Amino acid sequence: MEPTYVRVQAKKHTLQLLLPAEVLTDASSAQRSATTGHLLLTCPKVHPVVVSRAPQKKKAEPKPALTGGQEHGLLPAPGENLKGAVDVRGIVPSAPTGQAAPQPQPEVSLGPDFSDEEDVPPLC
Repeated sequence: MEPTYVRVQAKKHTLQLLLPAEVLTDASSAQRSATTGHLLLTCPKVHPVVVSRAPQKKKAEPKPALTGGQEHGLLPAPGENLKGAVDVRGIVPSAPTGQAAPQPQPEVSLGPDFSDEEDVPPLC
């Protein structure tokens, strides 16, 4: 084992692995499993990068249910102030029953040069 690479020989074959950082050769170890044959290389770095964990956030307290939002200064909950059914009949004022239908508006003159072609249907 070298500080920058590892060389393993097994069954007349050589495997050389390049390590991403320089390692401590005295503290390194190699173990092979007797049942599966897996090779475990443990190589501590010479200059390990110590990364500290970010402080964990405290769990937020559950928010109280939005009941009577006015005492908290919040908006009331949807449907909180609804009482009974909604009458939709009075939304649009209806015409009195004795009144005639609205009169059509008079046609606007488009000028003396305008000629209406009979082959073209009206737009409205």
